[in-house]
Amino acid sequence: MAKTPEMVNHFLDDLRVQLAIGGAKEIAHLLDIKQEDLTSRGLEVDGNFYLWDTRFYNRIMIEKEFSLYKQEFANYFPLESTIEGMLNIFEALLGLVFIELVSEERINLSGMLFTPL
Repeated sequence: MAKTPEMVNHFLDDLRVQLAIGGAKEIAHLLDIKQEDLTSRGLEVDGNFYLWDTRFYNRIMIEKEFSLYKQEFANYFPLESTIEGMLNIFEALLGLVFIELVSEERINLSGMLFTPL
């Protein structure tokens, strides 16, 4: 635990500086991928990388450079066991307890979900 707010601010400032360097490199790399993509499709390249470009070109980068495709990746992580594993992690780390409710219990509790105990 940080002992003072100044220690927290110093930590966050240092973290911001360290992450900015890697972030700038990643944006430059994604811009290269964008320019290559636009050129290959015969579209005009304006040299800018916009926030809305991030997801599209990040996906292209992952597929191209790491040969990871979402569907193939999903085959190794079935939804049911993945959710169960995540809930177990949340229980262990955060001290939470998750209880599955059957449909009848859900109906009976639907009006009480956000009321104080």
